[in-house]
Amino acid sequence: MKKYYIEDFVSSTKLAVVENDKIEKILIEEKNNSQKLKNIYRGRIEKIMPAMEACFVNIAEGKQGYLKLQESDNLFEGDNVLVQVIKEEKDDKRVKLSREISISGRYLVYIPSNKKLVFSNQIKSNDEKKRLKKILLNSSNGEKGFILRTEAQGCTERDLYEEVQILREKYQAILEEYQSSFYPKKLYSKDKKILSYIKEHLDEDVESIVYLDGDLDREVRNIVKSINPKYLEKLDRKNNIDIFEGYGINNSLKKYLSRIVPLASGSYIVFDKTEAMTVIDVNTGRFRGSRDYEDTVFQANMEACDEIAKQIITRDISGIIIVDFIDMRPYKNKKKVVEKMSQNLSIEGKRSYVYGFTQLGLMEISRMRKEKTINDFYSSALYEIDKIERKVLSSKYHDNLDEVDIKLSRKNFDKVDKEKSKIQEIEKKYGVKIKLIKE
Repeated sequence: MKKYYIEDFVSSTKLAVVENDKIEKILIEEKNNSQKLKNIYRGRIEKIMPAMEACFVNIAEGKQGYLKLQESDNLFEGDNVLVQVIKEEKDDKRVKLSREISISGRYLVYIPSNKKLVFSNQIKSNDEKKRLKKILLNSSNGEKGFILRTEAQGCTERDLYEEVQILREKYQAILEEYQSSFYPKKLYSKDKKILSYIKEHLDEDVESIVYLDGDLDREVRNIVKSINPKYLEKLDRKNNIDIFEGYGINNSLKKYLSRIVPLASGSYIVFDKTEAMTVIDVNTGRFRGSRDYEDTVFQANMEACDEIAKQIITRDISGIIIVDFIDMRPYKNKKKVVEKMSQNLSIEGKRSYVYGFTQLGLMEISRMRKEKTINDFYSSALYEIDKIERKVLSSKYHDNLDEVDIKLSRKNFDKVDKEKSKIQEIEKKYGVKIKLIKE
C-alpha cells in the first residue's frame, strides 16, 4: 500500500509517494509562478532564424520561447501562433515551444492535430486495447487524436465519454480565446502539478493522503471526491505538525540529495554533475561477495543498477548520463547489466534510453528533460525559505513563540533577502515576527 504525504509551504508544495516505508516519488511545485510546462499561449513571432529553422515567439509575461519550424510551416515575423511549452527554461535557454497542442485528463491525453490512437506502454493486454479502442471511438465519433493512459485500464464507457467531452470543451475554449485576443497571452495552465498527480494516480492502492489542514484542503477534497467519493476516507488531515519532518520524509530524502549513496552490500555510488553531463561512479567499497573476483564485481554492478535507476528517476536527472561501473571482462556480464538498467528505466516508457557500454567501458544513458531536478530546488533560495518556515512552524506550535530569530550564513542571507515577500507571507500565515540575522 502507498501513502501520500503533502507539505504545503509558502514557497513550495511537495508530494512524497511512500511505499513500504521507502520514497517512490517526490514532486516539488514551486510557488514563484515560473513554471510554464504544458501552458498554452497566444504567441507572436518576433524573429525567424532561417539557418536554425526556428523562431523566437513572444508568449507574454516578458518571455520569449523557442519554436522549431517544420518545412510545411508558412510563418512570418508578426504572425500569431497557438503554442504550448514542452520544455522549461534552464539557465540561458528559453522555454521550448510546440504547435502540437495536448491537454491531459485522468484517462486520456487529447491531441487535436494528431490522427493516431496511441496506447500507454503499460497497457499490455490486447483484449483490453481492443475494448478501450472500441469505447473511445464510439465516445469520440471516430476521432483518433488521443493517447490512452495507463489509468484507462478497466475504466467504463461513461468514464471515457465524459472525459472526451471535457477535453474537447477545454480545447474549444482555448481556441475561442485565442481568436478573440489581440496580444500575446496565456490561454491555459494545466492543473497544479501535485493535484494533477493525485487525480491521475489515486486508486485502491493508496492507503492515505496525509497533509496539514489549511488552504490546500478544499482543493484536495474536490479532486478526491471527483475520482471516487469513497476515497474521502483516505484523507488524513493534521494540525500543527511538520508533515515531512514528523513522518521522516526529510530524513529519507537525504540519499537523493547526497553525492555519495551507500548500498546495502557495502559498495557505494558517487554522483557528480558537470555542465555537459552527469557522471555516476560505482565503487565496491567494503563489498567482498564471493571468492571469485568477476562474480563479486558482477554482483556489485547489478545491485548498483537498481539504485542508480531509482536515483535517476527520483532525482529527475536528465541529459547525458555516464555510468562508470566496476570493470567487467565477460561480455555476458556486461550484457546482463545493460539489460538490467534498461529494464529498470523502462517504467518511464520512452523517456530514457540505454546505449550500452563504450569502448572505454562506460555506460551511456540519455534521458529527456521535463522539469528541474530536486537538486535544483534544494540548492535554491526557495528551499532556504522553506527551512525558515519549518523553523517558524516548530517555534510557533511547540515553543509558543511569537518572535523567531533566524541565523543565516552570508550566502543564504543574500539569497533570502531577495525573497522578502515570502518572509512576509510566512509572518502573516503563522502570526509571528521573523528576524533574519546574518552570521
